[in-house]
Amino acid sequence: MKTSPHIDRPARRRWLALCLSGGIGLGGLGGVIGQDTPPPAETDKSGAATEAEEAEEAEELTEWRGGNTEFTGWVNLTLGEAFLDLNKPEFRRRFGANSGGFGGVSDLYYENFVGDNGMIRFGGRGLGGRDTYGFNLDYIDDTIGYLKFGFDRKRSWSTGNGGFFTPLSTWQPLDADNLHLDREKFWVKAGLTLEDRPTFRLGYSHETRNGAVDSTVWGSPSAFTGRGVAATFRGIDETRDTVTVDVEHTVGATDGGLGFRFESSRIDNTLNIRNDVGLGAEDRTTQRDGIHSDMFNVHAFTDTTLKTNLTFSTGYSFTQLDTDLAGSRIVGATFDPVFDPALARFPGYLDLAGGTVLNQHVVSLNLLYQPAKAWTVVPSIRFESSSLDGNSFYTATPGAGLFRQVGSEEDFLDFSERLEIRYTGLPNWVFYSRNDWEQNDGDMSERQLALDTGTQLLGRDTEYKRFAQKYTVGANWYPRPKLNLAAEYYFKRRDNDYDHLLDTTGNTTGNRYPAYLTSQNFDTHDINLRLTARPAGGVVTVTRYDHQVSRVDTAGNNLGDIRSADIDSHIISQSLTWSPLARLYLQGTGSYVIDTTDTPTVLSGTTAVVTQSENSYWTAGLAAGYALDLKTDLDVDYVYTRADNYFDNSAGSQPYGAGFEEHRVLTTLTRRVSENLRLLFRYGWFQNRDETFGSNLNYTAHLVSTSLQYRF
Repeated sequence: MKTSPHIDRPARRRWLALCLSGGIGLGGLGGVIGQDTPPPAETDKSGAATEAEEAEEAEELTEWRGGNTEFTGWVNLTLGEAFLDLNKPEFRRRFGANSGGFGGVSDLYYENFVGDNGMIRFGGRGLGGRDTYGFNLDYIDDTIGYLKFGFDRKRSWSTGNGGFFTPLSTWQPLDADNLHLDREKFWVKAGLTLEDRPTFRLGYSHETRNGAVDSTVWGSPSAFTGRGVAATFRGIDETRDTVTVDVEHTVGATDGGLGFRFESSRIDNTLNIRNDVGLGAEDRTTQRDGIHSDMFNVHAFTDTTLKTNLTFSTGYSFTQLDTDLAGSRIVGATFDPVFDPALARFPGYLDLAGGTVLNQHVVSLNLLYQPAKAWTVVPSIRFESSSLDGNSFYTATPGAGLFRQVGSEEDFLDFSERLEIRYTGLPNWVFYSRNDWEQNDGDMSERQLALDTGTQLLGRDTEYKRFAQKYTVGANWYPRPKLNLAAEYYFKRRDNDYDHLLDTTGNTTGNRYPAYLTSQNFDTHDINLRLTARPAGGVVTVTRYDHQVSRVDTAGNNLGDIRSADIDSHIISQSLTWSPLARLYLQGTGSYVIDTTDTPTVLSGTTAVVTQSENSYWTAGLAAGYALDLKTDLDVDYVYTRADNYFDNSAGSQPYGAGFEEHRVLTTLTRRVSENLRLLFRYGWFQNRDETFGSNLNYTAHLVSTSLQYRF
């Protein structure tokens, strides 16, 4: 049989055997639940298993793990059940595992060669109880082209928890505990890849998002709590269709391409807010956001080899985005009500209609130059021009006859430059530098009119200038074959200046917004280090450290500069892997994050309105894997995470700092019954203890599952 010059069949079989040796996943459970405990990466086996008997056992074990390279696919069947206690929705959000049973095909894969040059591939999955389904079917012939299509559906869950008011121990979650979002995508792709001819690629996809998710917007403060802690949710109903066409061809020393992309999307989402929760007068606000947009993009590129050490590339893109708006914000006794003036206690609007048009041009030029063997220099420039025009009309509530028009126009010019330099002239060293600059100018005009009276409610004309720069230097050092040190530092600065030519609100009264800020500057210093070592005896250690300091300076109209924020973060992580035997690995990991933000408004004490922002936490993990015999593996994985940022200042404000403690344990037993049949048994234990929400997010869960993999 003639072997295809494009498809390396023996190599393909070895790749397939490697995939098959990876174990049996549960699929569709998300995160740590849906994955087998992986073997440690970059494990150094020197110094281990040196005796002849152990070497022979290792060879046999490798044969079992690799399997028969003549297999063309596999099917994984999974059954399991999660037993949950306390806050079931929170566990479901974290790990995608519902209470009750689940089962089905967690993974299906098949491939085979067709003729001399073709290959067909099929993959699929479907888990009942997880609402996770999908398939893909591909035909590939590297001498002609390809045809691919598929469908994928995934579900994610939300909790609808809201907030917790400590003084009254008030917990106001949503009534429904089954908030979920379903994502679906269907796609088809085709390509014509004839040798020495232009390459054509076509694609179409249809995507949807439907369901409900919790929102970071909490309900309005009520007389009952004095805080807005009631849970809210967003209804999601979105559709997007995308068509792509791309053509590429090589003429002489130049590769070139031309492409088109068209997207049509429809959004009909809602924000659903509960007001005065806990009182008999509770009502509900529904904000409906309707958006229909059509986007057209055309892009082109060239890539020319001028000399063996000199390459020049160009790119151009034009995008037009046309958007239509519709919507309302209505208060009523139920969600999605008919407008009733008697219930319109909060500001809202009716009959929103309008739209925006965006036009954007982007040009990029890049040069790759190697003046000497050890030097690489890449200068590049980018230019962008965009304009945005928008208008909308609505009726404001409460009240009658409050007809409003809002319009805005914005023009934007941006130039950016980059210079990359790489040097490899010293043995075991790599030095590099990246330097970025960006300058942009723009002007924006905003108007709000009361059509019923003919008066202007708001007018603002603003010109702005922004200058950004970032300088990066780094090096990689390989002093020994089993030792690597990497270091990088960068400085980043961004200056924003605003000149308000017109501001009808003025900044000498209590209402300083809009047109209040005149400048805002950001400075960031960052240094990160990484040390990788393989000292001996199958030991691999990786140490990382990252320190970042940011400063934000802000100036307001009629006010001087002020340091508005100091942000300081440290990230320290360590991993240690040891393989003392061919059949055993041990792994420990840990990381500690210190992240704080100080502002001039920060106060201390339990009555403080604003406290220091902290996002610090630490996590540690232990993992072990042992081959009990040639056919049986045992893996154990434990992860601990702790955040201690909660501070009870509920007497003056709403506490937001995160405080929790989480444990996760997974134990997996894999048995290779025969060359083409494997069994997996798994038990997981999960526990969370919460402080921020008054222990209302606590959960304890047990997960039991079994999987069977059949290779064919």
